[in-house]
This record gives sequence, C-alpha cells and structure tokens, in this order.
Amino acid sequence: MRRRLLSSRWVLRHISKARRMRWGGRPPEPGRRFEAAAPRQKELKIQETRIPNIFLVPGVLDTDEAASLIAKAEESGFELQTSRGPAFGEALRHHSRISFEDQQFADALWNGGLHAALATLRVGRRRPAGLNENIRIYKYSGGDVFGKHVDGSNQTARGNTEFTLLIYLSGEEHDLVGGETVFYASGAEALRVRPVTGQALVHRHGSECLLHESLPVSRGVKYVLRSDVVFTDRKVFPALRDVNGMLFQVIFDAVVDFSTRTLDEMKQAIEVFRDRVAFYVFISSHAVYDVSKNRTHQEPFLLESDAVRPGREISPLDRWNLKGRSTRGDNELECEEELLKQYNAGGFPYVTLRLGNVFGPKENTIRYWLLHLWVKACVALTLPLHIDTSLVSTRISMTYTPDIAEAVVRAISRGLNETCCPEKVHGEAFNLACEEMPTQRELYNYIGEPAGVPYVETIETPRNHSVVLYPDNLGGPISVTKAQEVLRWSPTGLSKALRSVARFYERIMLEGKKHKGQIEFMYRKMKAMLGGDGPRFVEWTRAQYAERRKTELYDELDDEDEDDIILARSDSKRPGKGGRRGEL
Repeated sequence: MRRRLLSSRWVLRHISKARRMRWGGRPPEPGRRFEAAAPRQKELKIQETRIPNIFLVPGVLDTDEAASLIAKAEESGFELQTSRGPAFGEALRHHSRISFEDQQFADALWNGGLHAALATLRVGRRRPAGLNENIRIYKYSGGDVFGKHVDGSNQTARGNTEFTLLIYLSGEEHDLVGGETVFYASGAEALRVRPVTGQALVHRHGSECLLHESLPVSRGVKYVLRSDVVFTDRKVFPALRDVNGMLFQVIFDAVVDFSTRTLDEMKQAIEVFRDRVAFYVFISSHAVYDVSKNRTHQEPFLLESDAVRPGREISPLDRWNLKGRSTRGDNELECEEELLKQYNAGGFPYVTLRLGNVFGPKENTIRYWLLHLWVKACVALTLPLHIDTSLVSTRISMTYTPDIAEAVVRAISRGLNETCCPEKVHGEAFNLACEEMPTQRELYNYIGEPAGVPYVETIETPRNHSVVLYPDNLGGPISVTKAQEVLRWSPTGLSKALRSVARFYERIMLEGKKHKGQIEFMYRKMKAMLGGDGPRFVEWTRAQYAERRKTELYDELDDEDEDDIILARSDSKRPGKGGRRGEL
C-alpha cells in the first residue's frame, strides 16, 4: 500500500512538471522587468497589405537594437513552450519563450515611433493607448513551429488589447530560412510575411483574428518580440519620463522650456508635448537677431519683428554667411520657426521670451562674478578691463534673472486666459531686458559702484586680443516696449539689480568654505581667461577675502533691498503708463 501511494505521488509530480513544460514554464513574475535599453526615436510609416487589418511597419528597431534585445533575452534565459497538439484542440507548438511584465519598456517601445505610425487605427470609437506591459520574446530554432491558431484579446489597466504586435529581431542577414508568418482566409493561404529584422507585423486579434501560423525554421534562429496594442475610448498620451527615469502619464497646464537649443530637440519636444500641454513658454535669446535680415525701421534698438530670415533679396551665399554669424542664434531661430509652424498647423499655443545678456545670482556662466572681482582688483593690480575696439559705442541689453521669472508668470497668466487677452500672447515673441542700455565702459562703472570702485580702469584692445564677457551678441540692444505694454511687465532698474547681485557674490566669497567648489571653479576660469595675469589675480583675491573674513561677518538678514527685488512685485503702475492695480 505504501509503495502504491509513493508511486501516485511520483506520477503527480511528473505530470505537474510536464504541464509546466507544455504551458511554457512559469508565468512572468510580477515586477520582473526586461531592463533593456529604450529604442531610438524614429519616424515610422505604416504599410497596408492586401488583407484588411494586417499592417507592416518597417524599421521599428535598428539592427543593433534588435541584437541588443536578443542578447538581453538570452542572458535572462528562455523556457520551452509546447502544447498537447491538435488531438487535444491545441495548436501545434514547440519553441522557446521568455516573458516580462515591464510597462516602462512597453511605453518606451511605443513612444519610439509606433504611437505615431499606428495613431490612425480605430476599433469603433476607441483608439490606440499604448502597448501591453506583457513583453514576450519567442525563439524558434531548427524545426520549431507554432501551428495554426488565433490570438485572443486581453484586458489591461489601460483597456482591451485589439491588435497583435510582432517585431522580428532576426532575418535573412542572420542566415534564417523559414519561419514565415502565414495568414489563412476561407481555408486558403491569404498572406505570407517573411521575417525582416526590425520590421513590425501588426494584425487584428480577438474575434476578428485570422487563422495564422509560424512556419517551421529550416536554418538559423528566428527571434520575435511580441506585445499587444491596447485600445481605449479615453485620450491617452505618450508616456513621459520623470527625473528617476520612470514613465508616467500627465497633462500640463504650462511648460517652460529653458533647455531646447537645436531643431532636432525642438521637434522632439513638440512630439512629446503634442496634445498634452495647454501653453508652452520657449526661452530664446537676442542671438536670433544676429542671423536675421537688416531691420527696416529707424529705431536704435531691435524689435521682435526684426527676427526674420532674409529671402531672395540676397544671394544664397550671403544667406549662408548670415547663418554662420551665430550658431546659437541660427539654432534658436530654427526652434522658433518650428514652434510657429506647429502652432499654425493647429498645435499647442506658445510664447517666446528672448533674453538679453543674462546676469543674476547663481547665473551659471558666472560672467558677472568674474567681472565683479576683476573690477575690484583692476586698480591694485594695474589690470585694466578690456573694451573691444569694434564695440566701443555698442549699447548692451542686460537681463536680470528674477525679471525673467516675473515675465514667465505674466505670460502664462495671459496665455491661459487667467487674466486677459491670450490672443495677444499666443504665437508671439517678447524681448526681456533692463531699460538701461550701457556701453561696455558704462557697464563696468555700473559694476564698480556697489563694489566700492568709483572709477574703473579700462583699455581698448582689438577683438582677437581682448577679454570681453559682455555683450554676447552683435546686433545691438533690444526694445522691451512690447513686453511692458502686453505683459504689463516692468524690469528692475540696472543699478538696483547689480547691487543685489554684487551682494550675493560678496556673500559667496566671505562664506568661503561653504562654497569652496564654486569659488575654485571661478578661479580656474579666471586663470584661463587672463593667461599670465591669472595667477597673481587669484593670489590677490584670495588674500583680500581671507583678511576680510577675520573681521567681517555677512548677515543675510540685512538684504532688505534684495528681498524686495526677488519677491514677486505687483508693479501696480508702471512709470508713464496706466494699468490696473494688482493685475498679473
């Protein structure tokens, strides 16, 4: 009796093992991620076949991307997938498989270009919402097969799956023979698709799925990535990635873009934020005027309408040379042109804010910090500041960083119609700068005032021998009248702004140890900038502040003027102009 019982347990154990082999081993472990690199962004095109609801999308993955996925799958380990066969009502099946539940990879694959290529697909009123998080990779070796079958539909958190997505990871270039996907209609072959590396096959599944099979592999190895296209009647946007690399779904009231600097980056940003942002703020600069055509007015400063490329009134060579005057300006103007193009085509509303020479606390080019210290040292070290001989009379537009923040708030409040007149902001550009427009010599004296230097020593030098940090454009000063009138924005006076920034950098130098890394970085920049005079300048500056630290303490609470500048100002009435009190 005992022997018969042990035998029964042995049989049950091995039946259980056989079932696991037949059904492909363990199901995907919850949270088990594929951890493969996201595919590169591509412009994909869907291709119809002669059979309705069966499509091809070439080039979803590059050859190296497909190879990377194969390597990752092999590293994770495949499991055998089998079935009991037609005698038990199951499709003949013998191949290897590995599966993951990875929504992050599914979203990255979807947003790599499939979301745009498949955007026109519809199932009733429902539209594509993304890919099933269940990612499967199939491996077919010699003789492996998946007989005639239909694919079922599944319910996911986002909606029902309605189309199968197969992406071939290997093809003829891998010495693959066989493995075609064949569809049948009315008992006859209707369509045969051979594996092409990186190409996707998309076909209807569920109740409308055609009978199909994967033919046996005669030579080589066939690898296929499988997922499903999820459909929903809700509007779902491509996933964004947060600071930790995680994907999330979100719609924005407003986006402020300080970082986009090339046409490709702008196209990418437009694709990401299409249908998901109510208002877009692009931070550009006055460099766009350096690559624009000559102004058609007599004003002594640049107007927003001057940022226009010349047409056929000049030769192609002259247009090319104009583009080369400023790579930064050319890139930024291309970004502005692309934003306008999408807006005119019915895209999201936007505004462009063009900055002058930026200065302020924590401004990352540290140009003002360098000038502040140079001004303090110029007399003691007989080290006069340089004035570019070609820019002696050129007026400079300076933009204070807290004023930028104020303009962004005002632009958004109008762009979203929270206060008034979005039509005066949408698709428009606004210059931002202080109203004062000093020359280089006047700017140095402005900087010298809060530094306690009543007169700043200067020397005129040719451009190729001069060290000049302002201006960074050639076109001259910019007018801010449009921003004042439309945004009801009022810039800080240049003297007041420079005093605030001078106090900030004095605090940095006196606190010493707290900001040691930033101070040492500044010293390295100064040595590189001044060449042979750099070491003695750094030595003098170190000694000056070391001596002051013995007797001086910097009290942040004394900065009432600075607090007044940095806090949001109501600017209820701009000098010389009427305005509603307290209006944003």
